[in-house]
Amino acid sequence: MKKTGIRPPLLWGGLIIVLFAVSLLFNIFMNDGTARRVLFFRDELSQEIRGEERRLPKRDSTEENIKLLIREVILGPENYHYSQVVPDSTSIRSMLYRDNTVYLDFNMDILFPKNSFEMPFDEMIEAVKKTVYYNYPLLKNVYVTVNGQVPHSPYFKIKEQKLHEQ
Repeated sequence: MKKTGIRPPLLWGGLIIVLFAVSLLFNIFMNDGTARRVLFFRDELSQEIRGEERRLPKRDSTEENIKLLIREVILGPENYHYSQVVPDSTSIRSMLYRDNTVYLDFNMDILFPKNSFEMPFDEMIEAVKKTVYYNYPLLKNVYVTVNGQVPHSPYFKIKEQKLHEQ
C-alpha cells in the first residue's frame, strides 16, 4: 500500500511561501505612513556627534521629506543626553532638491542665535549634512547658504576689487 501523504520537503517549502506571502501582505497593508530616519546630535558627555532614530511621516516628494528631516534637526533631540546642533531660532528660508543635489538656505539665526549657543558654525553644518547624507545616500551634494550667501566665501573681496578697478 502506497502512502499518499504530503512529503516533508514540500510541506516546508509551502510553509515558507505562505509565511512570505503573509509577511508581504502585512507590510503592504499595515504600513503606517512613516519612514525610519536617523538624526545626528551632539552627545553631552563625549561631545561627539551621535545618531538618534526617529519615525517621520512620509511626504509626497523627496524634497518635502528632506525639508521635514532638517526641521526635525532644528527642533532638537528627543534623547536628553544629546544637545542641539542648530539653534532653535534657526529657520529654513528655502530649500531645493534638484538632480540629487540639495540647496539649503538658513536664516541669520544660525550664525547669530537669539539664545546662547556654543557649537561652532562649521560643526553645525557638518551635523546637518551628515543627517541628510545618511538618510539619502544617493545625494551628490548638499550646498548650504545663510541668507543667500555662501559661508566663508570671498564674495565681498571680489566685489571690492571690481570697484577699485573701475
